[in-house]
Amino acid sequence: MIKVAVTDYTFESLEPETDILRPLGCDIVARRKANGGELRELVADADHIITQFAPLTADMIAAMQKARVIVRYGVGVDNVDLDAARARGIPVCNVPDYCIDEVADHALALILATTRHVVPNHLAVRGGQWKLAVPLAAMRALSELAIGVVGFGRLGRAVAKRLLAFRCRLLVHDPIVPAAAIKDAGGMPVDFPSLLADSDIVTLHCPSTAQTRRGE
Repeated sequence: MIKVAVTDYTFESLEPETDILRPLGCDIVARRKANGGELRELVADADHIITQFAPLTADMIAAMQKARVIVRYGVGVDNVDLDAARARGIPVCNVPDYCIDEVADHALALILATTRHVVPNHLAVRGGQWKLAVPLAAMRALSELAIGVVGFGRLGRAVAKRLLAFRCRLLVHDPIVPAAAIKDAGGMPVDFPSLLADSDIVTLHCPSTAQTRRGE
């Protein structure tokens, strides 16, 4: 049997994975959350590794004796030491369209909660104050605001598409997306300093890399 190790997961079950992989001769060995020695033991003799949030460090990858691929539940792969995997010749795969709609919806929900002061007003009403919890001038309509989108991949574009329905001014910074593509999607391409200076709200949808962390 081919061993597929699932290092961690937050789903109700792994039934979809089981339905697909077992007919292919795979045995799924899963942990809700594996750390330290348990994680090392789990991946040591695995042919394939599926991971969600577990840190697959260089030490963990060095412990993999048979691994042919590491697959990440999600878009980003920042919990996997890519250099270590590359040195071992282990491909690292992601799921490029994983939860795009869900994350875009949530980003818009947070933007609306901020501009409409949903939480302060909710708490005020629960406390018996039948009036606005903030000055009326603080209740801003998105159509009056400039929203800065940093990163214009699948997720950034999904958020931008939702924002355009509110008729806001959309400023976009992505150094690898052509300006024409940003304009075609309804955004205004700008450099990063201009985006920060001119945006009322900034929403981040760029990958976590050495170049994007801490403004480096």
